[in-house]
Amino acid sequence: MMMGSPGHPFHIHGTQFQVLSRNGYEPEENEKGWKDTVFVRAGETVRS
Repeated sequence: MMMGSPGHPFHIHGTQFQVLSRNGYEPEENEKGWKDTVFVRAGETVRS
């Protein structure tokens, strides 16, 4: 990511995924369910 960037939306073409954890914790309610894009903040870890 570029310096000073708050993060970046990650998108996977042709498939959907579920967010399993964000920084080792269960995702918020609005992140549960099938996604094709997830916003990842600088320094964050998202597992799908």
